[in-house]
Amino acid sequence: MLPSEMNKMVAVLVVDMQENMWDGDVQLPKLMDKRERAMEALADDIESFTDDMRDYGAQIIWCFMDNDEQSDYGDLAFGLERHEGDAEIHKTQQWALPENEAFFEELQARAEAEGKELEIKVCGVWALECIANTVVSLNEAGYDAKAVGDLIIDSAKPCMDDDRPDFAEAHALHAMGEATGRGADIHEWADDIVRKQKAMTAMNASSDPGPN
Repeated sequence: MLPSEMNKMVAVLVVDMQENMWDGDVQLPKLMDKRERAMEALADDIESFTDDMRDYGAQIIWCFMDNDEQSDYGDLAFGLERHEGDAEIHKTQQWALPENEAFFEELQARAEAEGKELEIKVCGVWALECIANTVVSLNEAGYDAKAVGDLIIDSAKPCMDDDRPDFAEAHALHAMGEATGRGADIHEWADDIVRKQKAMTAMNASSDPGPN
């Protein structure tokens, strides 16, 4: 890794992985069942990803959709858990901004105080709604935010295993790249992110002279 790549504060923003998040349209029970099974598979992969990223020093942020007129959203679904040191934010719209501007400003200030560049990795549901809007709005606000391309699913045609992204999810990634002008740079893959985070942590540890 280049020296500049060591100087990062990485935050993982997990969006809307809540109970009943697959609900919302009682007229389409088959789609609701498909969404639930897709979210369960996604939750398994997000749990592994956030555990690794947390272990290697990343900040984990859980973003919750507050209740709306369609569904009574609950806590995290499928065994996902907040750990000590994780952050939590809430939203009522299909993006994490602007309701959490102060939170992200504080996160940015913390990174700058440590002499680091902030990077935000966004995963969760739904690809062309909350994920896309969150990634685009964060970029428009000046943050370096990317989607974790294999840890998002589409609301209408969600991939029900870990073979992501499917066509619909890939379309959402393309739309984010077009909207931000970043093209394919708007997303990364989970394994690559973990590998970089692990390498950065190891290099920083080896360069730390420790107490005198």
